[in-house]
Amino acid sequence: MTAPLLPRRALLAALAAGALPTKAATAPLVLGLAPFLSPSALLAAFRRLREHLERELAAPVATYTARDLRTYFENVRRGDYDLALLPAHIGLLALKDWGFAPVARTLPVTTTLLLVRQDSLVRSAIDLRGGRVGGLDPLSIIVASALAWLQSQGLVPGRDLLFVPQTSVNSGLYALARGDIEALAVASSQLLTLPADTPRAERILKSVGDVAGPVFVARPGPSDTTLARWRAAFSAFAPDPAAPLTAANTPLGPLAWSDLDPLSAYAGFARSLLASGR
Repeated sequence: MTAPLLPRRALLAALAAGALPTKAATAPLVLGLAPFLSPSALLAAFRRLREHLERELAAPVATYTARDLRTYFENVRRGDYDLALLPAHIGLLALKDWGFAPVARTLPVTTTLLLVRQDSLVRSAIDLRGGRVGGLDPLSIIVASALAWLQSQGLVPGRDLLFVPQTSVNSGLYALARGDIEALAVASSQLLTLPADTPRAERILKSVGDVAGPVFVARPGPSDTTLARWRAAFSAFAPDPAAPLTAANTPLGPLAWSDLDPLSAYAGFARSLLASGR
């Protein structure tokens, strides 16, 4: 598992004090990864990108995640990561509210899926009344879109069903297989990055619809020259042609504010959740 991330200011202070190895002349570039997989699986999925960035930038790159999405988003907002992978609607918040800069897009879209067990008696949304639905967090655009669809079917979270947060997509599939939850909200692309030992006995109850894929943003502070170097390094990434296209393995295109404007409603919902602490 990944060690907890030292805040950037603590990392720099430790380097200055000699508390960390000083072979490198500068602190590594810190890349934050949104925790949608278990830490070891997440870091393995993005190893190719990390190694590519190290070659392109001729500098060490350290990848970090957090124990859950809310902690991760707070780390991002605080500036603990130089670069961060964010769900697209949180990327819009980072650009509009937190002073971050756009860096790169990953997948243009991914699909929100609501999964049930293969042997489940659930055949429609109404069968989930009184049941438990799992997912990463309502701050996730995947969970938000799944819960919005369930509400459109007359099922209000907290009244007609219970939402059960999951620490990762793979842990959610374990919970589904054990019967701890009756349904699980995931992105179609997330299912392509699972560890090989993840239980896979699910079927799709509902393909809810497409949402924008994750984006990379940069914390406030770097110069225009540095941002240009980072963007060029991301755009030069070549995915593994033998592996499926996922957020970790896809061509990385330029990102503009206007690309994210259609997500303003999701961003507003996330803004209110972050402000309320719910």
